[in-house]
Amino acid sequence: MATDTPASVASPHPAAPTFPAPFRWLLFAWMCGVIVLAFFVVPNAQGLGPLTPILYFHVPMAWNGGVGLILSAVYSFLYLKNRRIADDAKAMAAAELGLLYCVLATITGSIWARGAWGLWWNWDPKQSSIVMLILIYGAYFALRSSVESRPTRATLSAAYALLAVITVPLLMYILPYYLKGLHPYPVVGASERGESMMDSRMRMLLFGSALGFLGLYVWMFRMRVAVGRMEDRREGLE
Repeated sequence: MATDTPASVASPHPAAPTFPAPFRWLLFAWMCGVIVLAFFVVPNAQGLGPLTPILYFHVPMAWNGGVGLILSAVYSFLYLKNRRIADDAKAMAAAELGLLYCVLATITGSIWARGAWGLWWNWDPKQSSIVMLILIYGAYFALRSSVESRPTRATLSAAYALLAVITVPLLMYILPYYLKGLHPYPVVGASERGESMMDSRMRMLLFGSALGFLGLYVWMFRMRVAVGRMEDRREGLE
């Protein structure tokens, strides 16, 4: 005679935590609104013309990419302090998504450069520094893949992440700013004469887009952590 199988037996691993359906639909609607406003409603920025919509995707992805890499260092510190495998899984997920956002920011920046400067790539200080940052965090994942022992891998990766995070503000903001390349920093601030190059609608859309990309980051982060923890349970590490 057939018997009902308890859910805990039928599915030994819990479902990946995610946003409740209302929040997922809100995030979807939010990002759709960003796209519509960027391309059809909000006016162009001074000096950018039809390239302006790229601003609302390139800049938020760069901002959130930096946040993700810093978050990876925070979880790495927590791992070294408490030796919890879960913190290492979160550090890896944060770094993965931070690196993904940095790569997407680089791609959109290249599209922007093609329209503004006529070249896809010209080794502007901002472009050069983001490539260096991508290589540094690419080495982080190379290190993880080269160590077989999970505790050793977690310890070495955490130490590396704490050193690598020093380069995030240095390469994303400090060096490119002082080297004064072609990158249009005044777009989100003010011109040399002190005049704002963005009106209030443009600023609201820029920060609204950043908030939307942050929501996407959190959603993907939660799912990636859940997958990592299921892998650890399978290996008997949790």
